[in-house]
Amino acid sequence: MIGLNNLKRNSMENKIIPTAEEFLMNKGLGAWFPNKEAILQEMIEFAKLHVEAALKAKAKAMIEKSYEDSSYSMNELDSCTRNAYPLENIK
Repeated sequence: MIGLNNLKRNSMENKIIPTAEEFLMNKGLGAWFPNKEAILQEMIEFAKLHVEAALKAKAKAMIEKSYEDSSYSMNELDSCTRNAYPLENIK
């Protein structure tokens, strides 16, 4: 599994994915929550659940696809399984 600390560090360096707090602030919602720390922790837990589920779905899809035809390259497997965890699962 990808280390969440590495993901956070990489995203902070590249500023591609905001932290939970940055996300709330960018939406103008940071000041609305009396217990912001608790909400931030829940947002992080929610994100972790979906990241882990997405990684498991991707791994399962890649294994199944490689059993169908072992001649697939890693790039081909990646392309074939890109939608293994639909964004509609995040609600």
